[in-house]
Amino acid sequence: MFKHDYNRYSTVIRPHTFFTNEEFKIALNFSPKTASTSIKKLLKEGNFQNFVPNSTALTNYKVFAVLREPFSRFLSSYSEVLKFRPDVSVHTNNYSGFFFKEISDPNEQLSTFIYESYKNGLLDQHLFPQDYYLDFNRIDTLIDFAFLEEELYSFLRTNYCKHELSWKKKSTRPTDSLFNCLRSNKELAGMVSEIYADDIIHYSNLQEGRKA
Repeated sequence: MFKHDYNRYSTVIRPHTFFTNEEFKIALNFSPKTASTSIKKLLKEGNFQNFVPNSTALTNYKVFAVLREPFSRFLSSYSEVLKFRPDVSVHTNNYSGFFFKEISDPNEQLSTFIYESYKNGLLDQHLFPQDYYLDFNRIDTLIDFAFLEEELYSFLRTNYCKHELSWKKKSTRPTDSLFNCLRSNKELAGMVSEIYADDIIHYSNLQEGRKA
C-alpha cells in the first residue's frame, strides 16, 4: 500500500494556498501542473502577487481551482522532474534514488520512476496529488484543465473581471508513447491509480457534473 510523508521535505508548497485578486474578489486555490503559474500572473495587481495561506480570509471571494486528469498531470510532473529539477534531492532531504535520470530507454525510465515513487514516496512537490493542495469545501468553481481557456474565460466574465486572456496554455500533453507505456502496463497503472486515488474520484465527479 502506498504511503507518503509530506513532512519530510525541507521546502514545500503547503496545502490550501490561495492567490487572490482583491479588485474582483476572486481567488485561485493553487496546485502545480495546472497552468497555475500563468493564472497567478493573470491575477496580479500591478507588481503585487496577493498570497493567502488559508481560506479564513476569503469570506467574500469567489474561489476557483483547475482540476486535471490525474494520469496526464502525473506524466507532466514526471517530465518536470526529469528535465527541469536537478536540485530535486534538496527538497527530499538528499534522497539519492534518482538514478532513473541516467536510463536511456524512455519506457524503462518511466517504469523505474514509478516504482521509486511508489516504494519511497513522491520525489517532488509537483507530484503531490491535487487532493493535497485543494480545499474542496471552499472551492466555488472547478475548471477542467482540458477546457481551461474556455472555462477560465467564462469564470472571469461571470465575476466581472475585465482581464483579457493574453496568454495561451502551453502544449502539456505528454507523448503518446509514455501514455501507452503507462496505460498498457497494469502494474504501473495500478500504482499510479493508488497514488492518485482521491484525484481520480474528484476528476470523475467533475466529468459527471459536466454531463448533467
